This record gives sequence, C-alpha cells and structure tokens, in this order.
Amino acid sequence: MVLKIMRGKKFSRRVLGGLLVIIIPAFVFWGVGSLSDRPKPAGKIFGRSISAEDFNSSRRGVQAQIILNFFSDYDRMSSILKNRSLMNTMSWERLLLLLSSKDAGFKVSNRDLMLFISSHPLFQRDGAFNKSIYNSVLRNPALSISPRQFEELIRGNLLVMKFRNSLLENISVSDEDIASKFSEYANKAVFSYFLIDKDDYFENINITEQEIRDAYDRNKDRLYSKEKAKVEYIEIFYSTAEEKTRLEQELETTAVEMAQEGTALRKTAEKMNFKYGETELFTVDDTLTGMEWFQGFNDVSFALKDGEISYPAFSSPDKGSAFIIKRVGTEVPELLSFEKVQPEIALAIKNVKSVEAAKSVADELFQSISGETLSFEDAAGSIGATVKQTPMLNATDRIEEITPARELVIAALSSQDEPFLAPFITSKGVLLTRIDEIYKAPSSELTEEIRDVLRKNIVSEKQATVVNDWLQQHSADIESYKPLEEM
Repeated sequence: MVLKIMRGKKFSRRVLGGLLVIIIPAFVFWGVGSLSDRPKPAGKIFGRSISAEDFNSSRRGVQAQIILNFFSDYDRMSSILKNRSLMNTMSWERLLLLLSSKDAGFKVSNRDLMLFISSHPLFQRDGAFNKSIYNSVLRNPALSISPRQFEELIRGNLLVMKFRNSLLENISVSDEDIASKFSEYANKAVFSYFLIDKDDYFENINITEQEIRDAYDRNKDRLYSKEKAKVEYIEIFYSTAEEKTRLEQELETTAVEMAQEGTALRKTAEKMNFKYGETELFTVDDTLTGMEWFQGFNDVSFALKDGEISYPAFSSPDKGSAFIIKRVGTEVPELLSFEKVQPEIALAIKNVKSVEAAKSVADELFQSISGETLSFEDAAGSIGATVKQTPMLNATDRIEEITPARELVIAALSSQDEPFLAPFITSKGVLLTRIDEIYKAPSSELTEEIRDVLRKNIVSEKQATVVNDWLQQHSADIESYKPLEEM
C-alpha cells in the first residue's frame, strides 16, 4: 500500500518538485536587474558587473536545461518557461552558482560536454546519438540556437552542477530519517472537523482607500501587465501523418528562404496559395480565433523576437494545421495604474481580513473546546457549521477541497494524546479538528523496496535544502537594478 502511494501521481509530482530545485537552482524572491539593448549592466554579483548580455546568456542556459529535463512533459516545461519571474530569478541564481564554480576552479572538458549531449535521450534514436535530431531540436523556435552556442550554455550548466555537487558531498541518510519518513507516509489518522468559513465574514469587512493605496505601493514590483505580441502567419492544412512529414521539410525550406531573402509572409502565402493571417496584440495565455489555434502557436510566437520567422509549428501529429509565424510587434510589460488594479487589491485585502476574522472566531472556539466549556459539536453549532468526519488519511490525501491533509496528519501523529489540533488556516477559512483515530503502521511494512524509495526521496529533499540554504546565504551578493517583472 505504501509503495503504491509513493508511486502515485501526487507523490511523484511532489518528489519531482523537489528534484526541480536540484536540477535548476531554487526560486528565491529577489528584485533583479533589467535586460535591454542598452549597455547599462543588469546588476552585480560578488561586486562584479553583470552585463545584459551575461544575464541573457544565463537565461538561455536555464531555458536549455528546462527543455532537457522536461522535454517529455510539455505542460510542465511550458508552464516554467512562461513564468517570467521564475525564469529571471533562476537566471540570476545560475550566474551566482556559475561564478562560484569558476572561482572554485572547476572545469568541464570537451569530452565530458560531448558525452553529456550525446547520451541525452532527447537527442537519441534507437539508443544512439542522432545528429539530425540534434540539429532539428536546436533549430526549434523554443531554442533557435547554433550548436556552438548551445554547447557553451551546456558547459556552463555542467559547471553549475559540479559546484552544486560539491555542496552535497556530505549528505547522508540515517535509519532514523527513514523511519520518520516512513511514518509520514504510512501512518494515518481520522479527523472530525468543521470549517469557520471566511466568506461568512467577507461582507462585513471594511477597508479604506488608503489601505488599498499602501498595498499598491508595497507591491509595485509585481504589478505589471503581461507582455503582448503581434504576429502574422501562414496556415497550411494537412490531413495525415504522411502529409505532415512531407510538409515539415518543405516548410522548413520555405521559412529559411523567407528569413534569408526578407520575403513578406503575405506574398509567400499568395504565391503558394496558403492561408495568410495577422493577429492583434495577445498574451501568451490568450486563446486566438480565426485559425486552428493550439497553445503551441502562442509558445512559438513568444519565443521569437520582433522580425524573426519561425520554423513550422504543427497543431497535431496526424491532422491539423502547420504554421509559419513571424513576430511583427511587441507591447512590453508596464506598471499597472492604481485605478486599474484597485478592485483586485481591494478584493485581496478583504480576503486576508476575512481569514483573520475567521481565525479570531476559531481561536475563541478552540479555547472553549480545550477548556471543556463547549463540546466540539456545540462549538460547530454555535456558528451554524456541521461536524464532518474524514476517512483514514495519510500525508498525500486531502480534506475535501479545503486543504491537503499533510500537516494535520503529521501534527496528529505527534499530538501526545491531545485530542484537538490548533486552528488550521486554509484558503477557504479556518479548520477546527479533532483526532478520532490514529493508525501507526508496523515496522514489518517497511520493506527493503520501500526503504530504498524513501532513501532516494530523503536525499532529494536534503539536497534541495542544502542548495536553498546556500542560495539564501549568498543572496546578498547579488546587487540588482530594476524589479524582476521589468526584465
């Protein structure tokens, strides 16, 4: 049963999230420098000037590593690549680690570099490196990079990994660590609970315009509009996988010729009897009409710079539309005006205050329950709530759609016979919980197979902690010039 849990999707996503912190440095909130065409540097690390070109190169290194790590999980890869704040933060962290690696004297040989690339599954077919696939991947608009540039970015990433590995040399896993982690996933609890719903207090919350304005001023670094792009495109329909394969080679040649000769897309479309279209400004998350739209259309569009033409992008493996896209305009993110975001800020403040109101009520009820002046059921009834009971829950489960059960289960297992847990804040309000039953898995369930899985998970978590701690300790070594969202 425990092994089934650890192999499940929820557990896998959680472990993968931990591994992401190791593969790509952790997400630490900094204000960071501005990337532009001007010679002004983006910031400093260890007192050394970081040019816009240096920062852009680091960002492409992060982009390459994300593609290499998540090429088989398009949705996850795409969500990371589209997260401007995360991408820019990881770019600074890569630079921090890269400079530290060079200062420590680490090097990556050409042999090690080629071995890494040639053995990567993205570039292999039938168990061997395939140069055609390699070149095709690098030409894809998601990268659009020469082999030499790509290889130097990967050399930098390998240097980062070498330095990171030097931080992780002394990590060990004890029997106590394994027993604790086994307890977390194998032990279970049953709860009675009721929710003090924040929405019950929402309408009575009053806020002033000054509160809203103060919140606006505190959060200006994050209150930016989304980047918008305007593109023109050629759309070609295909109805079979064979037709798609034929089109792919033909359209790659067409795209290269248009880029080299500066031929207009409209002219090419008319000449070849293809459908031509042009969009208004749109964000990477917008759904477009007037074509056989798919999310890849937006992803390709935002991978281009103004004036660049993409290689063909296909909406489906066997039947759909092929697109050649040219980016013809950009609207850069701008600080949103107070008037524009005032309603959203007001809503956010009211939500926070309504949770605080629910927490105040929950604290009073908890004292009454703990002091036995009110029963658990009577406390629920005093606010018109109904007591519910969970099934057996472990750390991977949820309590309805209210909250993950992880923290409550762990708290229950260490409650030392206290029947009630302290008020627990969720996005929907505050939970009051009573521990009805605890199941502690016998040590006989801790098989060698489970022990090995747990050991790997613990190592990953400890690695993430070490890298996170190092980045936190050295965050002050980064001096930056502009907010993250302006980059």
